[in-house]
Amino acid sequence: IFNLPEQPNTHVEVDLDKVWTLPEAPKHSKCGWTPFAGMQVTGRVSRVVLRGELVFLDGKVYADPGMGREAMTSAPQPPSSSRRLSIPPAIDTKQP
Repeated sequence: IFNLPEQPNTHVEVDLDKVWTLPEAPKHSKCGWTPFAGMQVTGRVSRVVLRGELVFLDGKVYADPGMGREAMTSAPQPPSSSRRLSIPPAIDTKQP
């Protein structure tokens, strides 16, 4: 998904039926607010396992700060030449 490399022993579990209300100040937000505060939504992340280690469970973060890694090991590559769009040359509007 999103051209990310395979990440063994990593998965996210979502409770698709969980109904909850977004708080005024989300616990895991650096800015401390959200324009969506008070909205009722359905679906919530319940568990995250990263490289075989439980890092999030039912709203509590268990990962140590700095545990994350860059998922992309290199910059995304442009599409192969067979998939590139052919752009016609510019039309010269200056007529002699």
